[in-house]
Amino acid sequence: MKVLNNILQSDYLFNEIRIKGGAYGALMEIIDEANIFLGSYRDPNLKQTYDVYKSIIDYLKNFNMSEKDFEKHIISSLQEYFVPTSNVAKGQTADYYYLSEITEEDLNRELEEILNTKPEDIKKFAELFEKGLKENNILTIGNEKAIKENKDLFNNVKNLIK
Repeated sequence: MKVLNNILQSDYLFNEIRIKGGAYGALMEIIDEANIFLGSYRDPNLKQTYDVYKSIIDYLKNFNMSEKDFEKHIISSLQEYFVPTSNVAKGQTADYYYLSEITEEDLNRELEEILNTKPEDIKKFAELFEKGLKENNILTIGNEKAIKENKDLFNNVKNLIK
């Protein structure tokens, strides 16, 4: 999932939402198989961005990347595990792992998964996105006018500030 996150965020979402769509940024976070967050900020194209999210399924089904580029994503996915940090940062990380019940075995398993990821594995995630996007859980916080213009995207619209 770390490699998937890296590929989608840096290749697909960045290009489609930031470069082509004009948003200031696009992001994605995979918490686990049941919780994936897709977001953009200062995004002038609400409907088009949601279409990009839906198109992730096709992107994954048709995933094709050179071996060299794929290897770069593997290496980039390992980056967070091998960054020199201060003792304070090491303590904060240790606290986070302890409170989140993340063990050394969990970290080692994750590293092995990253190192052994193949392009075919990335394609298999299309099913995960299909399932998640069918649930259609959408939350948008932003420009009132843009939200009202695209209200058909949402089950309901509420104003956060009264």
